[in-house]
Amino acid sequence: MVAVLGALVIAGEYGTGTIRSSLAAVPSRLPVLGTKALVLGCATFVVAAVSFAAAVPLSTGLLAGNDVDVHLDDPQYWSAVLGGVAYLVLVALIAFAIGALVRSVSGGIAISLGLLLAAPVALSLLFGGDPPAWGENLASLLPTIAGKLLFTYPASQRWVDLSAPSADGGWLGEPWHGALVLVGWVAVLLAVAGLLLRRRDA
Repeated sequence: MVAVLGALVIAGEYGTGTIRSSLAAVPSRLPVLGTKALVLGCATFVVAAVSFAAAVPLSTGLLAGNDVDVHLDDPQYWSAVLGGVAYLVLVALIAFAIGALVRSVSGGIAISLGLLLAAPVALSLLFGGDPPAWGENLASLLPTIAGKLLFTYPASQRWVDLSAPSADGGWLGEPWHGALVLVGWVAVLLAVAGLLLRRRDA
């Protein structure tokens, strides 16, 4: 959902032509891209934080019903909750950057969902149940696989999607490793989007 929103925020303006007004008001262009990304990130953070806060009592009950003991004073639990919020924000920004690159709502959504959902499945089918080490390392660089490190509660590792080529994150092992991968995706895609925004006509 956040990926669709991220692509719509910027690509939708190209579809309606309203991006021309924004760029006419700010001829340097890059502040337009940065401000839109900032607003999207802040809005996603607020909505995700409220949603996760409301879901904490429910998730605690569900985990307890599956014999996973969760203590709300466990810092690892809250780290997973905050990691889930960060993951949604970063995914929205990745989709935003893709939307800015392709300047098409349908194209932005398709590429974003393909990267997030289809790419891990494609690698799983390609490598089968016994992927080589380089295949696991490649898979660990995908946003979905790296993002799991952010929000997986250690006590529920068995819930990780084992159909993915690298359920344990490949060469990545810590939550901040996954965060760096996602931040890298955002930084590279936004940098390319900013470069093309300055060079292309609206």
